[in-house]
Amino acid sequence: MAKKMDTSKMLHFPAPAAASANQRYIGAASLYKLAKANYEESDGAFVRAQIKEVVEQNYDLGEVTEVYEIFGGYVNRSFGVTCVKDGKEDDYFVRKYKAKFNTEANPDDILYEHNLINYCLKSGLKEAAKVYESKNGTTMVSLVDKDETGKDLKRYFAVYDYLEGEDKWTWVNNENNPTEFRNIGALLARFHLYGRDFNPGKLAKAEPKIQFLLPSFVDLFSRLAARDLPDSIFHAFFNSKLPSIIETIKKNQIPDEAFAKMPETPIHSDLHAGNVKWVGEECTGIFDFDWSKIEVRLFDIAFALIYCCSSWRPETDGQLRLDDCRYFLEGYNGQLKKLKGLEPLNETEKKHFPVMMAAGCQYLINWCTTLYFYEDPELVNDYEALYYLLHITRLMDWIEAHKADLAKVVEGV
Repeated sequence: MAKKMDTSKMLHFPAPAAASANQRYIGAASLYKLAKANYEESDGAFVRAQIKEVVEQNYDLGEVTEVYEIFGGYVNRSFGVTCVKDGKEDDYFVRKYKAKFNTEANPDDILYEHNLINYCLKSGLKEAAKVYESKNGTTMVSLVDKDETGKDLKRYFAVYDYLEGEDKWTWVNNENNPTEFRNIGALLARFHLYGRDFNPGKLAKAEPKIQFLLPSFVDLFSRLAARDLPDSIFHAFFNSKLPSIIETIKKNQIPDEAFAKMPETPIHSDLHAGNVKWVGEECTGIFDFDWSKIEVRLFDIAFALIYCCSSWRPETDGQLRLDDCRYFLEGYNGQLKKLKGLEPLNETEKKHFPVMMAAGCQYLINWCTTLYFYEDPELVNDYEALYYLLHITRLMDWIEAHKADLAKVVEGV
């Protein structure tokens, strides 16, 4: 028979009545709202003071009168800033580069981006935002922040022209009309054309080119899948798809001699309609060059198509809209035929276009896993990450099943 404990000298915690529990919930919710509002207000006051200090002390742009945060990116924080100088009001774009895992951003990567943008502007590109030099002659300045543990952390800032136009689209909301797709393709062509002779010197990005990066994903993805994350639905799904991911990588290799016949240019490596400014159907700005590097331009085209032309609708998620791919490619090739100086897609590029689309999809899997989820799985929303990976792996399977269709599209432009 089970022993009965003597509760005469114990403090009893009775089950709360529903009304009492509800009252405590209301109190806790009120405290949460108060703490959240206090955090947001404190963060806003700090950031405004920091932006004001950066701009007024390091640039000759006048007094900062307004600061607005611009949302939408995954990495850095962005702000629209109004300055008044000699009675004239002008708007600027200020970027605060995020530190990751208590380490500083790489200043060489930031300078590479700035040098590329300003080079393209001098060569003739009109849609990029000029990066301003500070009073000390560099395009970035730094301040020391504290991280959550109180550790000093150097943060980098840059000031750009504020681009004309609207932010009308995102990489998920991507159903542009035919004219808009042709205009995005033409914009990418102009960027490749005006940046083609850019020499990064010692600032060249360390990431390998897709020719060497794609095979390395086999080992990388295998190591990620072997991590011990038993409670993660993202991790479980990634493991379930790993065999088909590796099989797809192995069957989609382009010969070295083919790469040798593909033009290399600076590539944007993150082009979608959300990284473009719009006035009506016209592209008036291109931004977010964080991932730019020197690479075969076919990779940039394929990766842009994956972003711009893949469906996010539930009934067609992960399928490429082939007509939209064609509009984009028509805009790209047509622009280069008109401007001269960089050849349109050549026969080698057209031949390997379907395989490069598959490679671009693997590059996006790398972003979703290595650079998004696995950097810090405790801080990433498991379900949001899974939503992205489901889309990308559906796209991977669709591309494998429709390479003949992709070949017809590129042959027709």
